[in-house]
Amino acid sequence: MPDNEFLGHGRSLAISRMKLRDRLGPSHFEPMQLLGSGSFGEVYLVRKKSSGIFYAMKVLSKDKIISNNLVKYAQTERNVLSYIEHPFIVNLNYAF
Repeated sequence: MPDNEFLGHGRSLAISRMKLRDRLGPSHFEPMQLLGSGSFGEVYLVRKKSSGIFYAMKVLSKDKIISNNLVKYAQTERNVLSYIEHPFIVNLNYAF
């Protein structure tokens, strides 16, 4: 796989060859407070431990998503948010 892969829409993604244990995950963030909750999960204010930058982290309940047959909805939300750039829509920075 090349170091840079063209994704279209004027974007390029730098592909890093990280080992599985080096990948970013929930343990790299410190929860600060609950911002809100809904039918399928919660949204937390979190701080990235390495940089101190604050993010909103949406945590979905897999059991509820699967039992309500909403897997496609969750995947579509992730895909749309990863490509969209708009001042009134949050950016998707990480997904795991």
